[in-house]
Amino acid sequence: MAGAHSGVGMVAVPQSARLAAVTVILTMAGCADSTSPSTPTHLTFVVQPSAVGVATTVTPAIVVAAQDDAERTVSSWTDTVRLALESDDGSEALLGTTNVAAVSGTAVFEDLHIDGSGAGYRLAATSADLVPAVSRPFTVHDVFVASAVAAGDEHTCALLADGSAYCWGRNAGGRLGDGTVEDRSMPTSVSTTLRFTAIAVGQGHSCGLTSGGVAHCWGRNGYGQLGNGTSDSALTPNEVVFGSPFVALDAGYYHTCGLTADGGAQCWGDNSYGQLGDGTDSTRTTPTAVAGGLVFVSISAGYLHTCGLTTDRVAYCWGGNVYAELGDGTYERRLVPTAVFGDHRFALLNAGGGPCHGKTCGITPNGVTLCWGHNYQDGPRRRTTPTALDGDPSFASVVTGPLAVCGITAEGALYCWGQGLYGQVGNGTAGDVTIPTPIQPDRGFASVSLGGAHTCGLTTEGIAYCWGSNGSGQLGSGSNPAGWAIPVRVWKP
Repeated sequence: MAGAHSGVGMVAVPQSARLAAVTVILTMAGCADSTSPSTPTHLTFVVQPSAVGVATTVTPAIVVAAQDDAERTVSSWTDTVRLALESDDGSEALLGTTNVAAVSGTAVFEDLHIDGSGAGYRLAATSADLVPAVSRPFTVHDVFVASAVAAGDEHTCALLADGSAYCWGRNAGGRLGDGTVEDRSMPTSVSTTLRFTAIAVGQGHSCGLTSGGVAHCWGRNGYGQLGNGTSDSALTPNEVVFGSPFVALDAGYYHTCGLTADGGAQCWGDNSYGQLGDGTDSTRTTPTAVAGGLVFVSISAGYLHTCGLTTDRVAYCWGGNVYAELGDGTYERRLVPTAVFGDHRFALLNAGGGPCHGKTCGITPNGVTLCWGHNYQDGPRRRTTPTALDGDPSFASVVTGPLAVCGITAEGALYCWGQGLYGQVGNGTAGDVTIPTPIQPDRGFASVSLGGAHTCGLTTEGIAYCWGSNGSGQLGSGSNPAGWAIPVRVWKP
């Protein structure tokens, strides 16, 4: 679900490359030759195209400079530079502003798009009598379409319509399931012939559920969160040791939980705060029944706590309660399910959190969002019982993370709020947001998932977007370690 992150630089929004271009040019010029540049003779790409997504703005912006024979930019030159796309079949088009007048010897192309995908593309720059320049080859990736997406601490996983699983980001412990421990900045196929109907992602592990109800997990396993009876990490999916089928699955920080067909809850992994709900604080390497005999219709595993919703729509939580995330009016940990305070009924429930944060939110049958635990709306205050959300747009779903919360309305409008240090709120800034704020309102979202310091969502068409920290490639849009504070498309490999 979530985790602490070291300081990662973050690009707030795709910025104009003009200042960057000047910086690059000055760096290239250095102090070795103070002689003023003479007449320009040729063009050169100061900022080359890298891998980009189809029909998305080429970022960073392409920069072309006019230089003399000594490779010095001629700052007095102000003619127009024209860009054209070269490809093997010539069927794709370069869209946007392709003719740009140079300023101080450089032309910056800030709104380029390419309407086709493939490899081996090149840009050709021409201007008057100067020798033209051709960029290095680059790839244009198609958009990644999925049926489900789940964000972990520094990795993300998704399911395709055919049930195949893909993961990307940090791969320590094998959490991407591709048989290696190499980080991936784009979706990578999980090494298995299994087909899944659901996927769940924890701090350093991932799990999938087959149509037959068999759970498989992979990645880190120091607390037994893979449920295979060991504490050894697994680089590929391992079957959870359990004799009955599951109908639902969710992964917490270091623990995992599932529901059986009869509504019984089973949990395994870290239990140091009682988050397994079996009445003890002993770690379990295989599924163990949640105590109390309650019949659940849903279960949600958070950071150090777990919550479930019973058939009569009453919320129960158990485990750590440092931030009042159990909602029972106290800060006491609970080793067994304890009813959330108040005569509330919920249509859905979601437990989240991470180090220094614990939070739970639910939506009542009449569309009111209630949250408890760490409160992002008025600073560090905590709510020990369910409290109505300020500025509630009437959500159809709500998801909590370690640093932020997001909700989606019935019309597909996505709102997020919380701590924005890494851009995970998605509103284009790195500042905190205290009320639900619309995110990319021109898109309709069907689902959203919050990781350690990044967020991912699927549009109603299944197009995957991610935003926030990208230090390990968890946004799935290639290598931009600075990250993004607005949604960017995940690229199809």
